[in-house]
Amino acid sequence: MQLVDRNGRNIINFRAPFWQNLKVIVGFLMFIYLCGVMESL
Repeated sequence: MQLVDRNGRNIINFRAPFWQNLKVIVGFLMFIYLCGVMESL
């Protein structure tokens, strides 16, 4: 996934659709949540 274009700007929020960014954020939060659940067991 390309995060920076040739001009050095961060384009993740401009070029990528909102749902794609949301999917990455939700996946990251789910990963943290599962790690917390595993540690509490």
